[in-house]
Formats: sequence, C-alpha cells, structure tokens
Amino acid sequence: MEQERFYFRVGIFVTIVITALIITVTWFTTSRHSQGTTPYAIYFQDAVNGLSLGSNVELKGINVGTVRDITFAADKTDTILVLADIIKTAPIRNDTIASLRLKGITGTSVISLESTGEDPAPIERQPGEKYLIIKSEKSSLEKVFTSIPGLIDDLTKLGKQGQKFLSDENIAEINSVTMELRNFLAEGKTTMREIKMLSKSLRDDPSQILHGPEYKGYKVEK
Repeated sequence: MEQERFYFRVGIFVTIVITALIITVTWFTTSRHSQGTTPYAIYFQDAVNGLSLGSNVELKGINVGTVRDITFAADKTDTILVLADIIKTAPIRNDTIASLRLKGITGTSVISLESTGEDPAPIERQPGEKYLIIKSEKSSLEKVFTSIPGLIDDLTKLGKQGQKFLSDENIAEINSVTMELRNFLAEGKTTMREIKMLSKSLRDDPSQILHGPEYKGYKVEK
C-alpha cells in the first residue's frame, strides 16, 4: 500500500513538471510571436554549410529571429536566398551585415548580424523586391578557406626558391665565401695583434716616433 502511494506521488510530480514545461514553452512562443516579425531576404554567394530551417538569427549575440526558408535565387545564378523572420523590435538598418557563424563544435551555423555604424537609417524595400534585403559578406571561416589556395601557392614558391638556393653551385659558392671570410678574420686578428704591440711599444718609449727604436749594435771585444 505504501509503495502504491509512493508511485502515485511520483506520478503527480512528473505530471506537474511536464505541465509547467509545456506552459513555459507556450508562453515563450506566444510572447515571441506577440512581438511580431518581419521577413527579410539575405543573399549569399558562397555555401551555407550548417545552416538549416529554424536556425537562429543573432544580432550582436542576441537571438532575434529564425531561418524560414533556404533556396537558390530564381534570377541570380549560384546565389542562395535565405528568408529569415526577425522580430520587429530588432534594430535592422542599412548598415546591418549578415554572415554565417559556426555554433560551437556541432557543425551547425547561425546567421550573425552586425551593424557597421556607417548608415543607421532603416532598410527600405528595393523596387521589384518582395522582401527587405539585408546585405551579406563572407564569414571569417569562409575567408580563411578562400585564402588557403593562395597560401599553398606562396609556400610552394618559397619551397622552390629554397631548393634553388640550396643547389650544389650555390652551396659551393657559399663555402668559398665562408673560407674567404675566415681568412680575412684571421688576417684581421694578426693585424690587431701587431697594432696592440706597436701601441704598447710607443707607450713605453714615445721617442721612437722621432728616432725610431734604439739600436746599439754589437760590441766588439779587443
């Protein structure tokens, strides 16, 4: 009997927790929709890896919307059109730029919005466009991937120049120059030693400058 009461209490507790969770999610969703959203179009020239329907749209790190649709633009070759629903209170301006940003290490992406401060005026609908358009730019990661081929070419050229520099002819020439440099340094040491000896001699007897070193010759015994 006691065990049945325990299971009954656990069941009530689980029911209350689930109900509270449902109410919280419903309230959050209702609150979010009550703010109202505006659809925006974002055109990307590069791949949108990791982006999917429902992905977050963040402005300065704050979640302000979600991705509604991802498709190829009908009138723009190799251009990807992303439709995003963004809350009306978000400060989207003419200088707002969209880019992709990886979310953690899961491989998923979000759309990151940043304002450059160049044109704070609200975005206006362009003639012939159904949606307001947010300008886009390459993500930092995409810029790195784009620069990799050029970096590889530069490293290849550097490697070839290094091989050319280390050719047998250049190595022999370097050895010859090194040998000449050693001989020059050896001669320099000898010259410095002689200069030191001369300086010492002149310090001991400065008259040598006028009369030269004293030479007594040989004494001949009678």
